[in-house]
Amino acid sequence: MMEKRFHNLEHLTLLYASSLSRDSALEIMHLMKISPNAKVLILETRKYDDGSQKAGTSDDEQFISANPEDCWDLGISKECLLQHLEVVRIEVAVGCPNEFKLLEFLLKNAVALDSVTITGNSPNEENGWISFKKKVMKIPRASSKVRIRFF
Repeated sequence: MMEKRFHNLEHLTLLYASSLSRDSALEIMHLMKISPNAKVLILETRKYDDGSQKAGTSDDEQFISANPEDCWDLGISKECLLQHLEVVRIEVAVGCPNEFKLLEFLLKNAVALDSVTITGNSPNEENGWISFKKKVMKIPRASSKVRIRFF
């Protein structure tokens, strides 16, 4: 059976719980795989009516204890993936390991990437956020013109 492709999809906005799970991150990569012409990827943390973000379950520990390369091997050919992705925006990031692995995958494989914008969640955890930013800035990039901005 042939896998469904979304060739007309150019802009993808997804909501997720307060911490990006490994499975959610893998699903995002799968959506990118079947949407070869996507130019914009926006990830937003779900907000509730009272303006808060509910803590969701996270499998960060599971991801950390697993072999990261195995978890992120989706059988995706670098030649056909992320050829058109230009913009990535993560709103209300928490700096978890799964967000980092997703950003690492995008930065290493998106050859047309112009802009990555990451809005942080918790100014109270400044040390963790600074560490996250430093790690992201050290990731090798497929695009020589990409600008990474943190807010």
